Parts: sequence; structure tokens; C-alpha cells
Amino acid sequence: MELEELGIREECGVFGCIASGTWPTQLDVPHVITLGLVGLQHRGQESAGIVTSDGDAVPTYRMHKGMGLVNHVFSEENLKKLNMSNLGIGHTRYSTSGNSALENCQPFVVETLHGRIAVAHNGELVNAARLKRKLMRHGIGLSTSSDSELITQLLAFTPPLEEDHTPDWIARIRNLMNETPTSYSLLVMHNDVIYAVRDPYGNRPLCIGRLISVKL
Repeated sequence: MELEELGIREECGVFGCIASGTWPTQLDVPHVITLGLVGLQHRGQESAGIVTSDGDAVPTYRMHKGMGLVNHVFSEENLKKLNMSNLGIGHTRYSTSGNSALENCQPFVVETLHGRIAVAHNGELVNAARLKRKLMRHGIGLSTSSDSELITQLLAFTPPLEEDHTPDWIARIRNLMNETPTSYSLLVMHNDVIYAVRDPYGNRPLCIGRLISVKL
């Protein structure tokens, strides 16, 4: 019997991993994330995804996503393709908005003015319609029906007061938190850093190693 049939469904799980010590690491980052997602499987059985990075100055991102349980999505073969990595984030999905389709699987990866970011999000935006209109007024198109893509695009959007050559990701994340008054948890990976974000009502610390915790 699937966990969802038992009534256990808690709206997505997110998991991040950063290797300690000298890079390149010998730690099998994709397998660590997979084990973490298995531990979070009760939070979503619809789909799963992992994005890894080598954390270089111009990082290489590797991604695999699919529909179904974690052990169905990830085989030894596609986990090998995610290897040669020093950090990564993963996601298990239980949809509260957006269709149950491959296009809505997370994490999302987008190109920004300052390089790629990967985002894994748990939660539901109560003001998704307003945020969608705001982005579209600025000429930003959306490719999925997931409100989590709105978060990704809001983070990629350059604030008016930010200089082109000096991105302030923490300021962007705090701005996002002001725009999204709801309960959520969020992982944002950029270059060699993972930003861990929780809504203002959370009370558990999220700062581990090179992982940076952000709160209002």
C-alpha cells in the first residue's frame, strides 16, 4: 500500500548535501542525497529529482528527475551521471498546485545574469496569482504550472537597486520572503553554496558547513 493511501502526505521534501574537506571530494554526493530523499519519501511519492554541482568558478550542473518513487527514479546508472560533484540538492514532490507531470518535477534550474541557480521548494504560495502577474508584467515567461517556478523566477529577477556585477543573493532571498507570506522551506544552490530558507515561523537552525541559513 502506498503511503498516500494511508493518508501520509505532507507536501514535498527537500534535502541538500555539501561535502566537507578539500574538493574534489570522494564523498558520493548523489547517493547521500538519494538516501536523504528516501527518508523523506513520506512527504511525496509523485516525483523526485536531484541536481548536483562540482562547485567550480563556472560550475557544471548535472540533473536527473522523474515521476514516481525515489527508488524508481534513480538507478545506479543515472546516479553515476550525477557524480563528480561536491554539492547538490534533491526534492520529492506531493503536488498542491500544478499538474502531476514531468515538467513540474523539481529541483528547477534556471540561468541568471550571474550564473545558474537550482531551487527545491516545499510549500504552497497563497498569493501565487499576484506573483505570476508581477513576473509576466516584467516579460518573464513561465514553462510550468507549479508555483515553485514563481519562486525560482523571482530569485532570478534582478532587483532595481542591485548592481549588475554584485549579486546579493541573501538580499534577494529576503525580498522573496517578504513577497511570500506563507509556510515553506527552500533550498537554493548557486556556485559553491546552498542557501537554506525557512518561513519566519520556523524555529530550527539550518546552518551546516558551507550551507548558509537565511531568515527574516
